[in-house]
Formats: sequence, structure tokens, C-alpha cells
Amino acid sequence: GLPADELASRPGTSMGAQAYEANAAMAGHGVAILTTALFKNEIADGRLIQPFDLVGDDGHAYWLVYPTARRNVPKIRAFRDWILAEIACQ
Repeated sequence: GLPADELASRPGTSMGAQAYEANAAMAGHGVAILTTALFKNEIADGRLIQPFDLVGDDGHAYWLVYPTARRNVPKIRAFRDWILAEIACQ
């Protein structure tokens, strides 16, 4: 895998974008950088091909995602504070 500091400077992606990128690649419109775990069937069936063994890993298994404009909504802030406290305990 790639070191996390190398990944930090690269643009992010989301499942929605990855689905579009994968569909475009399967339709022959180019290549896509995807999360292999989300496309196991497509890879197994040969609809997508992983040409390299290189896999990036930024060390995060989960992402907390919310619109930036809503970051201070009480229920979002409470959940974020709680989950960060839970992570810190581990």
C-alpha cells in the first residue's frame, strides 16, 4: 500500500463517484482508481481488471461524512464528539 502521507495530497472520492467511474471503465471509457472491496464481483467476473497489486491505505477504515455547512448542527456535533471520544478510548 501507499503511505498515508502520500494519500493525503491526492484528491478524495466517494462511493457515488466510484460507481460512475467504475461504470465508465467497464464501458470502455478509460480507467478508474477504485476501492477494490466495493467491486469484488466486477473484478472476479473480469468486468474490471486490477492491473497492479498496488493498493492505497490511509489507515482509516471509516469516514464520518456530513455537509460542511451542517457541521455545527447539534445532532451532528453530538454524534461527531461521541464517536471521536469512542475512538480515543481504543
